[in-house]
Amino acid sequence: MKHWPIVVVMMLAGSCAHMPSDTELKKASALRDSSRALIGEGNYREALRDLQVSAQLNPYVQEVHYLLGTVYFIGFRRHQESRKYLTEAIRLAVDRKDTYPEANNLLWSVLVVSGEIEAGIIELEKARA
Repeated sequence: MKHWPIVVVMMLAGSCAHMPSDTELKKASALRDSSRALIGEGNYREALRDLQVSAQLNPYVQEVHYLLGTVYFIGFRRHQESRKYLTEAIRLAVDRKDTYPEANNLLWSVLVVSGEIEAGIIELEKARA
């Protein structure tokens, strides 16, 4: 039983979320920036690839999730995936005591196109606030 403090420390260390290194942060940022240009060109497949890697490197950037939601909605008409990423972008903003009206507005569009009018109206109201 005298080894239990070591076990507890090891368990806690293993459960900590990975914080991105400076190198990972820079690469994630560069990929996010390149994806914006790719989206502007209508190259959604390449933008999606860059954004997925960026989100893996640094999952804490709300704009990456917003852009993923945009690509899935506009580029691929995959509403469930779009909704998932837009919801995450909004959650990250709320965690920072902030709002993300652009994400709420796009989520409104996704919900309306998906036939969820009432849920869409709620998001539209959040975007307007």
